[in-house]
Amino acid sequence: MRVIYTFYPTILSREWVKPDFQQWFLRKSIKDALRFYSEVYFYTNDEFAKQIKDIQGIHIIIQEPRPFDKELWAMPKIFAYEAQNTPFLFLDLDVILGHQPEFDSVLVESIDSGALFKESYRQAEMHHTHAFNMGVYGCKDLSFNTEFCKKAHQFIADNYEKFAKKGIIRFMPIYFEQLMLAETLKEFNLEPKLIDNPNYVHLKNQKWDLETYNKMLKKQKKTIY
Repeated sequence: MRVIYTFYPTILSREWVKPDFQQWFLRKSIKDALRFYSEVYFYTNDEFAKQIKDIQGIHIIIQEPRPFDKELWAMPKIFAYEAQNTPFLFLDLDVILGHQPEFDSVLVESIDSGALFKESYRQAEMHHTHAFNMGVYGCKDLSFNTEFCKKAHQFIADNYEKFAKKGIIRFMPIYFEQLMLAETLKEFNLEPKLIDNPNYVHLKNQKWDLETYNKMLKKQKKTIY
């Protein structure tokens, strides 16, 4: 199984406030992933590839996505998912896996309680399903992944104008990623495995600086290798 990452610096919604912190953390994340997996792929553009070309042990894939609204900040993730032809594990840049999770078909980080994305929690309730945090997404069933990506693209095609008129395009990734995953799970009659490991760390707040994060680590007595 391979681990995949993606990042495109032109997408302002996903920019880190402190680029040096981003570099520090993504390198920690990759170093940790390489402890458990021999194949690590990073999908990005030429601009960002220059910043990570010195990282040993990873395959940098230059993937210039077709044009899309930059407020759809999760689109590069969908592009990376659908490029896979073998089982994979996607990690956000601010994730320290800390272990090698085992799962049968689909793995996600957790059920979204609404603590971070209240809109996803509200919409999940309306749709009688869950929304899932996707800082981690693992998939061994490639037919499932294909259908999930298809649903994501279809949701955008069917609903972009509606969201644009209301001025809430920034919420669309919650729908086409989190909720479309939930819909695909229902269609395939699958329950995803959730991350449950004390060594797992997900920053989830890109506005923190390195000093603050180190203090948080010491307080929680987490160890990052």
